Order: sequence, then C-alpha cells, then structure tokens
Amino acid sequence: GLDDLWDRHDRQDSSLEPSPEEARWVFHGVLNGWPGLTVLDVQTVRAQEPQSIMKKVWVGTTTSGKGKKIWDVNRDGNERGIELSDAINGYDRRKRTVLLVELRAPYWSSQGWSKRSPGFIFWTEGPTVDGGSSSSSSNNLTMNYGTDIIKNTIEERDPACTMVHMINHRYASPKKPESPKDRLAYHSLVLLEWDHQKYCSVVEIGFLNGLGGYKGKSNWFEDKDAKPHSALYAAFAPEMVLPWKSTLSEIRVTNVPFRNKDDFMEHYMNKYEGHQGRFVDTNCSFSHEVRLSFHRRSHIATYLVNYILRDKTYSEMKRNCQTFAADLCGFLAGKRNISPYHPVNQIQYHNSTHTFLYESSKYSTTKKKKSMSFLG
Repeated sequence: GLDDLWDRHDRQDSSLEPSPEEARWVFHGVLNGWPGLTVLDVQTVRAQEPQSIMKKVWVGTTTSGKGKKIWDVNRDGNERGIELSDAINGYDRRKRTVLLVELRAPYWSSQGWSKRSPGFIFWTEGPTVDGGSSSSSSNNLTMNYGTDIIKNTIEERDPACTMVHMINHRYASPKKPESPKDRLAYHSLVLLEWDHQKYCSVVEIGFLNGLGGYKGKSNWFEDKDAKPHSALYAAFAPEMVLPWKSTLSEIRVTNVPFRNKDDFMEHYMNKYEGHQGRFVDTNCSFSHEVRLSFHRRSHIATYLVNYILRDKTYSEMKRNCQTFAADLCGFLAGKRNISPYHPVNQIQYHNSTHTFLYESSKYSTTKKKKSMSFLG
C-alpha cells in the first residue's frame, strides 16, 4: 500500500478546526497525481542532506534521518512571521539537498471524503435483474457516499431488506501458489436481499481508499481488469481517489443484479471459482431473515453510517471484514453469538452490534487525536 504517505497517528478530530486567526500556508493543486489531494496546509519543511561517502558505506543510505527542520508553521510562520518561501530560499542548498514537506488535510477529512457528507461508506448502484437500473441516473453506475446515501434515497427506491447472508471465500492467486497465510485468510461479505428482488447488495469492509486508490478493481464487476480502467473507477468522485490506508477502513455497498443468494452463488460466485478465477472455497456460513422493525434501505444506510463513524480503524485480528460481517448479520437477524467465520478471527473478536444504532457525534473519545499528514 501507500502507508508511507500517511502520518502514523489518527487523523485530526473534527473538533480541532484551525483558528481563523492563524496564518496558513496552503498547497493548491493535485499532489503526486491523486485527485483527492488538492488543498493541504503546509506544517513543516525539512532539509535532508546527502551523507558522506564513508557514511553511505557503513549505513547503506543516501540521506540522513528526517533532516533539519528549516520551517515550522507555528514556530516560524505564526510566531516569527517568517514566510515559507523566504525560509526555503534562505537555506544553503549548494549540496544536493532534498526538501521534505509535511502537509495536513482539512480537519473534516477525519470523518469522510467531503465536509458536507461525513462517513467513509459508499453505495454503488447499477443494472438490475429486469434490465433496468437501480441508479437514479442515466449512467450505468452511480455512487453516493457518506450521509448523502441517506439524503438521496427516494421513497420509491426504498425497498425493505428481507434476508441476510454471510458469504466467505479465499482470494485466488493465479500467478503464484497459495502460502500458508493465504490458506488461512478468508474474506467475508454480507449479502442482502430486498423485497423487490431486482438486485441484491454486497456489503463489506476493507482498507480505506482501497478501491478508489487502486483503479476501482472490484471483484463484483465483470470489467475489473478493463483498460484503462473499470466503469466503477469512473463512478468515483475525484475526492475519493486517494492513497489507501491499511489501518483505517471504509464500508462498501454494491448492488448486484441477482434476485437472491442462490442466484448470486450459482451465476456469479461459481463463475469465478477456482485458483485461476477470483474466489477459492466459497461458502455461505449464515442465512437468516431480517427481523429488525426498521429495515428499509434508508434505515440500513443509517446503521452503516453510524457504524463507520463510531470506529474507522482496521485490524487483521480485531476489526476486519469477518468481524464486520458477524456484527451486521447478528444485528439484522437479531441473533446472539454470531462469530467471525474463521477461528483465528474469533480469538480477539468483541461484538459491536450496538454501534449500528447510535450517532457517533453523541460520543466522545478520551484519546487525543493528531492530524493526518502527507509527506510530499
């Protein structure tokens, strides 16, 4: 992934909006070709000088440490009134100095892809069983994200969720044999059936920006490997195309043109089954009717937004696709003791079904959060 572009700390809490009295030095443009990195505050500038020949031999690197800090937004910018350009131009750069610039995304980026629509969740709509479209647009695919999913739900397009299934598989690796870890690594997804039987919805959790930052290569579309990119990638809003982060998560909902679980398994999962396909050892480990009183699509979207806003972390052991699938299946079916599919993921699992119900803004965290930053 591109974790090296991210600060190791959590991103800035929404309550820590910069003071309007503070001076700001802002990068405008597209950083490193990422459409989502366009307006970023400069925090620090460091000068990294090349090492001597002897040090290269002993240490084996060409530059030393983080470098010397030549400008800081608080110390130099706000307190001393030193312009960023003056600090850079005034530094002795006769040596082949590399400048490292630390940039911070807007305060609201800790909550979603835009200020107006918080929540790292997106819902993709497309073809239906009857040849129509679940999309409200004339385009083949449309995508809404964050709270806009709830706001943009039309009453006629608000079906009731009737069945919930947990489906599991390993990922195929056509170009190399499975490793011992590969044979233990199962992906779990939740398949939702609706009363109109025009489509089902695949619901899963994964790395934050794992699809937007990877050219929209999703297993739920036939054109996954299309050149120059898939139709799904074209449906992403520019602000969603960002470097992925393997310790943060996003919820992905994809409408697929199948009436029910049996159709989906027979005509799609089985089609791509095998080591030269997409899925290995596909199985359905849980099926149940949805027993929630409020179970329309707008309700489901609200529950998912609540879940991701309450906890955005991702962990191979504690919070991943399997733990999310267990939480959602247990919540929708009203069943206790629903566990992640694989025994390894059951070890540190803690049920979090309650987080579907409550608004995250009503809760506060005791951990002090720091800002997200990029190194460019």
